[in-house]
Amino acid sequence: MENSYDFHSNGNLTNPGLQIIRHPSYQSSGRFSVPWFDIRVFYVRISNFMVDDSTPECLTLNHIPMNPDTILEVNGLRCSTDSEGMSCILRRDRVDKKSEEATFVSTDSVRLTGTVKFEVFDKEDLVISGF
Repeated sequence: MENSYDFHSNGNLTNPGLQIIRHPSYQSSGRFSVPWFDIRVFYVRISNFMVDDSTPECLTLNHIPMNPDTILEVNGLRCSTDSEGMSCILRRDRVDKKSEEATFVSTDSVRLTGTVKFEVFDKEDLVISGF
């Protein structure tokens, strides 16, 4: 059975009608390439609480690397290895008084390798956390 593609030992295709398209963040350095997990949107929906004028306009989302090998970037800025993580703002997106719920959203670009814990705070109060 013949494949519709062939490779030379240098990685070039023998069929000129085919092409390799790499993601813009791909960096060919000859070293092992680490796969990135990209987060484009982060939603938090809080329900079963009284929605009123005291409902916060925003929450704080913390991304915390769980080991020193984890790489974390937020909006292109890399978290230093001695840092406790990076933060984003979750802005209030929707409020529904009838169903007693509010939705908060962040559209910050987050990229990571490895394990990252997240925590969502309303000022000093922890609202939710997870991995």
